[in-house]
Parts: sequence; C-alpha cells; structure tokens
Amino acid sequence: MMKSKKGAIEIAQMYNRWIEESRLIKSPHTVDSYELTMNLYIRYIATEKSMNVKSFDAKKCFSKNIIEDWLRWLQDKGGCTPQSCNVRLSNLHSFLKYLSAEDYKYAELYLVSKTVERRKAPRVKICGMSKDGVGIIELHRHYYRCWNS
Repeated sequence: MMKSKKGAIEIAQMYNRWIEESRLIKSPHTVDSYELTMNLYIRYIATEKSMNVKSFDAKKCFSKNIIEDWLRWLQDKGGCTPQSCNVRLSNLHSFLKYLSAEDYKYAELYLVSKTVERRKAPRVKICGMSKDGVGIIELHRHYYRCWNS
C-alpha cells in the first residue's frame, strides 16, 4: 500500500472531507466523538508507535495489531471502559469505511479493522422496582388523577 508523505496528505484530506460531511448529517456529539477518536488514534501512532508523516504507511498504521494495541492502550493508560473502547472502535470503522468508499485501494484497511474484536463489557444486573414500589407509584397516580379531575 501507500508509504509516503503523499499518502498521509491524501488520508488527511479525506479525513477533513469525512468530518465536514458528517457535520451536515450527524449530531454535533457524534462529530465530536469522531474527532476525539481520531485525535487519540493519531496521538497513539505518533507517540507510542513512532510513526510520522515521513514514515507513513496506511496499511501499517491501520493494521489489526496496531488497532488492538491502541484499544489496550485506551483501556490501560487512558482509563477507558470497554464500552468507550467499543465506541472508539466503531468511530474508527466509520472513518475507514468512508476511506474505502472514496478510494477502493483503502478497502482492505476497513475489512481488516472489522476483524478486531470488540471489548467485552461486564454485564450489569438491572434491579427492577419492588411490588411495594410499584404500588406506591400507582397510588400516587390515582391521587393525581382524582386531584386533577
């Protein structure tokens, strides 16, 4: 795949288009999440993997191993929950899907990223309301209806 400053510039341009197009159709919160994810990813590959514009190789930067290492880094060093890591992974998938739609030479990056397993989030037992609690709510509803009739 592409290994050059030109490749980095091309991906940066596509990233900017992806963000601008997302601003038109996505919520501001989603766009903020996309930007945060990509900033975290770029910071990770620059600082932890010592990759920069001069040594840019899209296939290497978005390899399964790098993505998995990044998710571990987010959890271990960044304090992200498994759920947050899964959101970050989904955001990265979204960008790579956009890349592959814009230029087929990036399709492999998207397909490889989809083989990365999501983090296992612990199941949380949700406790329902007791029968007494439901009864109290029903009693309040009854008095509310009587009062407002």
